[in-house]
Amino acid sequence: MGVKTIGEGIKTRLKTIRGLRVYAPHQLKDALELPCALILPGEDIYATTFDDGYDCIFRIVVCISKQDTPSAFTGLLEYIEPTGAKSIFAAIDGDKTLNGSCSASKLARNLGVGGTMWGGIGYLSTEFELQVWS
Repeated sequence: MGVKTIGEGIKTRLKTIRGLRVYAPHQLKDALELPCALILPGEDIYATTFDDGYDCIFRIVVCISKQDTPSAFTGLLEYIEPTGAKSIFAAIDGDKTLNGSCSASKLARNLGVGGTMWGGIGYLSTEFELQVWS
């Protein structure tokens, strides 16, 4: 499985979060509609010893606001929680094969709250690392 197929699988899982716009790697836009999740390829490992599969990291960047305001920060916390209707972890954990696009996946960590520049605009965001095994 490749980046496009796995990206679509991740998108399918994240679309279970009501109101979250999701951009797969081949669908990234210049301007973002908020709140949104950007699915970006991360590190790749090709054919390791005794394994001819494709293992990789995907970055999931959730952007919710153009301004760093207390209310925006509070809204971002819902996506970081391990459970709940807006939980990124819960959405991915609901189908670790990402709609059949890989053999397994694991949301490895959240990198905290910060800022993401996209199209020359700064967004309040949080980033997750998703390990994927083909």
